[in-house]
Amino acid sequence: MADPNAATLDAGWSRTPGRLTHDLVGHPALQAQALARVAQRLPAERIESHFADLPLVHPTGAVRRISQPADEVVRDLATRTAWVMLAGLWEVPPYDGLAEDTIGLWIGASADAEGGLRARHTTVFAASAGAVVPVHFDVQHNVLLQITGTKRVFLGGSSPGGSLERVLEAGIASGVRNLHELPPEVLEYELSPGVGLFIPAYVPHWIVGGADVSISLSCSWETAWTLRETRIRRVNARMRRLGLRPPPPGLHPGRDRTKDAAAQLYSKSRRAPRRLHAALSGGGRSHE
Repeated sequence: MADPNAATLDAGWSRTPGRLTHDLVGHPALQAQALARVAQRLPAERIESHFADLPLVHPTGAVRRISQPADEVVRDLATRTAWVMLAGLWEVPPYDGLAEDTIGLWIGASADAEGGLRARHTTVFAASAGAVVPVHFDVQHNVLLQITGTKRVFLGGSSPGGSLERVLEAGIASGVRNLHELPPEVLEYELSPGVGLFIPAYVPHWIVGGADVSISLSCSWETAWTLRETRIRRVNARMRRLGLRPPPPGLHPGRDRTKDAAAQLYSKSRRAPRRLHAALSGGGRSHE
């Protein structure tokens, strides 16, 4: 896929998966030893480490955590079955601008087409050979850049009768974004070092690792559009629980605006009591 431009965006670029290439292979900051050192410095809430012998379909998302320190797990990936995520690296040099030459134009073009950029995230995934990431969806756009090893990434489409939309609604409402079955219309991508893949928000996907340790860099971002789609689907989930059959986002712009406004008003009303509580408990006091 070429760099984004007006023509490709008009053709739906930002919502269409596509391959790309990058020049980050061999970068010192993306080698196992460097990542192990980063894992020692990151707060615990930015690290996820668990066993990677998972099924392709894993609806609950429950995993067996690894008690061993993440830096040791990263160093031992060649001899065990494990998966490590180091998140929040957008705020950690040099990871904050590591892939800017590769994806900066993509993010800028996506933001221009979708109402502006709202947030960016940089994450490193390190996994043992054959590691599985069960089928799930994300609410952000994502470019996955393969650094070391190989993996196969499978992208699914919509099920007959629009069942995927109901899955997206339920996942957003519950916070568990794993699917209960593999979706149809599968596209398969083989990622090797130097190859990347753009995965649009809300596209179901799953991953199967190759024969060697895999290291990949994930650059994801939220736009006004992705956040709006999430809010609308959250409202749709509530409507569906009432026995209604709400249309998916995009079919009825007027209804979408009403749902979005209602979702934002509800969110503000829930935050107000917390602000009041903070003020009464000392957050609003003057200090001498």
